Amino acid sequence: MKIKSTLPQFENKNALLVVTEKETAKFYIASEGEIKEVEVIEIDPEEFDRDSRERIQHRSVGGAVVRGRSSEEEEEKGVSHFLGKLEDKLKNVTKEFDINEVYVFSPSYVNNEVVSRIPKKQRELIEENFRGNYSHKHALKLIEMIKETRKGKFVKPKSEEAQRIYNKFPEE
Repeated sequence: MKIKSTLPQFENKNALLVVTEKETAKFYIASEGEIKEVEVIEIDPEEFDRDSRERIQHRSVGGAVVRGRSSEEEEEKGVSHFLGKLEDKLKNVTKEFDINEVYVFSPSYVNNEVVSRIPKKQRELIEENFRGNYSHKHALKLIEMIKETRKGKFVKPKSEEAQRIYNKFPEE
C-alpha cells in the first residue's frame, strides 16, 4: 500500500516494522513510499490447553487429587512457543530483505524478549522501540508514530564536511 506523501517514505532503504502482542506478530517492510505486510504469526492459546492433556497429578494438602498444570505454566509455554516462532520468522524476513532500519512495536511485558529475538545485525539497526499494544493499529498509523518521534530528533551529519558546516552555526 502507498504511504501518504506527508509521511516518511523510506527512500533508498528497507525499514522493518515488528509489531507484536503476546500471541501474535506482524512484520511490515516500508520502502520507496510503500509498506507491505510480509509475515504474520498467530498462536492459538487453546493449543496449549490441548497439549496439556498429559496432565500432572499430585495430592493437595487435604488429600484430594489435583490434576492439571497451573495457568502460569501454560502461559509460559505459550509465550515460549510464540517467541521461538518469532525468532524463526525474523531470521527468514531479515535474510529475504536488506534491512536498514528496524522499528519495534511491542507491549512492555514481552518487549525485551522480542528485541532479543531480532538477529544481532538488525538489532543494532533499531531506530525506535515503541512499548505498548499496537497490533490492531493500521500500518499507516504506525508510520505516523515514526514521523512523530522523528520530529525532535537530532540527525547526525553523515560526512566530515557536513559536520564542519553544522559546527559553524551555533545552536539556538
